[in-house]
Amino acid sequence: MLSADSQSDATAPCQQAWRARRGNAILVAMLLAITAVNFCRTVNYDFLDHWDDGVFILENPRLDWTFENLRHYATQPFQDLYTPLPMYSLMADNALFGHQSPLPYHLHNLALHLACAALLYWIARKLRLSPTWAFLAALLWSVNPQKSESVVWITERKDVQCGLFAFAAFLMFLFELDCITTWKQVYYAIICGILAALAIFAKPAAAPLTGIFVVYALAFNPRKNARTREWLLLLIPVGCALAATAWSAYVTTKTNPGAFSWSPAVPLHNLLWYPVTAVLPNFGVNPIYPNITGFKEYWALYLIGVLLLGVLLWYALAIRHIAWQSLLGGALILGGTMLPVLGMWVYTNFDYCDRYNYLVSAVAVVGLALIIPENRHTRLGAVLLIALMMLATQLNLDVWHDTQTFWRTLIARDGRVNPKVFEVAANDALIRDDAEDLDNIVGFLRQHRNSLESPRLSLQQVDNTIVLLESHASLLREERSRFLAQIAPLMLQEAATGAEPPFMRGQNYPLIYRRNADFALRLNQFLPLQIPTNP
Repeated sequence: MLSADSQSDATAPCQQAWRARRGNAILVAMLLAITAVNFCRTVNYDFLDHWDDGVFILENPRLDWTFENLRHYATQPFQDLYTPLPMYSLMADNALFGHQSPLPYHLHNLALHLACAALLYWIARKLRLSPTWAFLAALLWSVNPQKSESVVWITERKDVQCGLFAFAAFLMFLFELDCITTWKQVYYAIICGILAALAIFAKPAAAPLTGIFVVYALAFNPRKNARTREWLLLLIPVGCALAATAWSAYVTTKTNPGAFSWSPAVPLHNLLWYPVTAVLPNFGVNPIYPNITGFKEYWALYLIGVLLLGVLLWYALAIRHIAWQSLLGGALILGGTMLPVLGMWVYTNFDYCDRYNYLVSAVAVVGLALIIPENRHTRLGAVLLIALMMLATQLNLDVWHDTQTFWRTLIARDGRVNPKVFEVAANDALIRDDAEDLDNIVGFLRQHRNSLESPRLSLQQVDNTIVLLESHASLLREERSRFLAQIAPLMLQEAATGAEPPFMRGQNYPLIYRRNADFALRLNQFLPLQIPTNP
């Protein structure tokens, strides 16, 4: 029989493991609770029907759960991007709840984000961070105001779904590297490969997983003397990620091959902006940031970013004595994660976005937690930083409340504005026949007129759009004589050139002055040309 001391010695490891599991469970529950509270009021927000929620959900004829629709999203891009899994999840939501209420869709997005936060905690623990430090790192990431766009905007489910599979894939990869048993290694490698492919099919931003697996295995593999068989197992997740990336690229290029950007200002800005905003609270988050036109306007970011990165590098090498090989491996992983969003290869008319930072910020935050040691001072600093992040989030959340609030907030902001803000805001106001919003947009267009000129937008387009919006506002107020005076120049311009006057991008612009057939008939009595009475 075992003595009392022997029995105590035998049960001690079990008790320690149980306490560790309980401690982890408590911290994960706290992480999920705080993150949920941070975003909870957004579940009652409306669809952003004129900011892609209409195209993806409310007016999408391919949301029915049919084999044809499943095949379509598996083989065709949607809105110039190959993202079949988010479309399948929207199909499932539509089948279960319809689209009369946005509540289930918002809850789905929030649940995915909470799962991502939990997975990031476990990744940090596998990377040998203490439970408290892993909790603070995951919380800093999850409550960042930049996450608002990915969590609150239903269409941007792509981010949270991609994050779920990408984090799960990397966690499985870490389990594989820690395994000793061959069959477990094979099991984790297969699961990792499947999850990596799913992450890429959720959003191509996860394509760098291929390189991340290779770099991590070379720089941080816990088994430095890994055998050939163990290196060959790496081909499973790498091969799956490569195959998924190749297929995603092939389908996407059917409608959007992209183009190389020769502007060095964009990648330099993004190379600094994404890591800096991942760890510092951004009180000016913006769904549509102004395009980057040169180096001068962002000199402060370059200065702050370079100084912060320089100090961090010096601290890691001189104070923490972290091996340069480890720093190089971490830098390659961070840089690789940023590759799809640096702006060197252009797929959209945005140079940078908060939602593009979903995966990048996770790498930046965990990397910073690995460099900075945990003590009472750093813990206090992390808590204060998290509080600032949550404050910034709360101050920015209401911009997503509904479409009208969304556009009114964006066009009222100070400073240079992306032309797309005016284009889509005007389109929204026209759909709603909102004369007040049209007046506001015209006022801001006049204010920003000269700064809007670019290779993609001429001043003539801006001026024509101003006239068009003003005349439509007059029509809505039944100010017939004013409408006639405003619209006549455009009508005469069309008659003289035989072509539609050039407007800023907006699907409703060309039809505005033709949409009211009765008024067009009466207008023909005053203008020396015939206006078509049917669009």
